[in-house]
Amino acid sequence: MVELERELFFNLLNNFGVLGSEEDVLNVAKKELEKYTNKVYRDKSNNLIAEFFNPKATKHVVLDAHLDQVSLIVTHICKGGFIKFSSCGGIDSRILPGKLLKILGAKEIFGIVSNVPPHLNAEKDDYLKKEDLVIDTGLSEEKVKGLVPIGSLIVFSEKAQELLNNRIVSKAIDNRAGVMTLLHCAKMFSEKDFKDLKVSILLSTGEEINALGAKTGSFILEPDIAIVVDTSFAKQPKVDEINKGELGKGPMIGISPCLCKEIYNELISVAKKEKIPYQFEVMPQKTGTNADHILSSKGGVKIGLLSVPIRYMHTMSEVLDLKDIEHTSNLLVHFIERMFDQDALSVKGSS
Repeated sequence: MVELERELFFNLLNNFGVLGSEEDVLNVAKKELEKYTNKVYRDKSNNLIAEFFNPKATKHVVLDAHLDQVSLIVTHICKGGFIKFSSCGGIDSRILPGKLLKILGAKEIFGIVSNVPPHLNAEKDDYLKKEDLVIDTGLSEEKVKGLVPIGSLIVFSEKAQELLNNRIVSKAIDNRAGVMTLLHCAKMFSEKDFKDLKVSILLSTGEEINALGAKTGSFILEPDIAIVVDTSFAKQPKVDEINKGELGKGPMIGISPCLCKEIYNELISVAKKEKIPYQFEVMPQKTGTNADHILSSKGGVKIGLLSVPIRYMHTMSEVLDLKDIEHTSNLLVHFIERMFDQDALSVKGSS
């Protein structure tokens, strides 16, 4: 990944984007997309949409990645100024004690999640439940109430860091990896001319809570075909290796009864032809991604899923290999190119 794209990815990771407060990361993505098309806009759900090629084409492909990240929300201010909170998305309470968080209130302030020192914890493996945790800002109850309205959002505060071997550690890699993949696709589109296709990039909101953006965005865009780009589980210690990806070995092509067989077979075929590394992710039922919601939009959408493998999902220290973003974007662009050149995939009929 070239240095400018690496800088863009770090900007995506270090800016916040949670449901209802997507502005910072949305503006980073919007500025980048506007380099490659003048058709960039936001809808009522605060999705960011960019359109490419022929707006009147009979075939419409949508590429989706969700903008939002997991977060917490303020529910109550306790005596002494301690803050009670709950989750917006799946956060394991075991990772929270002792962590530094940023509270997006009337003013951004930092706080530490309460933790019992090990010297005082007789049961070393007795983790506090989320409902027992509070955040300590160092301020009095009166000052906290003035700065932190109920309903304020709370996010992990760590900055992205580069590791060895082309790897990055950061909060929000789920799913800024998908966003970065589609921004890289947009750059590659600037060198293409698919006159018989309309391609839309949908950077959607709210996936971690209710997939709001995918539902409304796909309803408005009415795609014939959609590919969702998200993250999924990479192999790591103490995790069953079956059906997990490997960092640096390419995107995980989703296979599921609810995904279109034509699409995942075509993705496999393109990957083989172009010598793009790929892996499989088999899901016996739903995928747990925006694909589950886009596929039933209006009269139905032929849907595919590509996932970038990451470790330590939904923590402040998610890890990915940058090569997987390049492999995923290359596979997507070649897939669309095959559609244009050979009309290899029918957009009508059953999936």
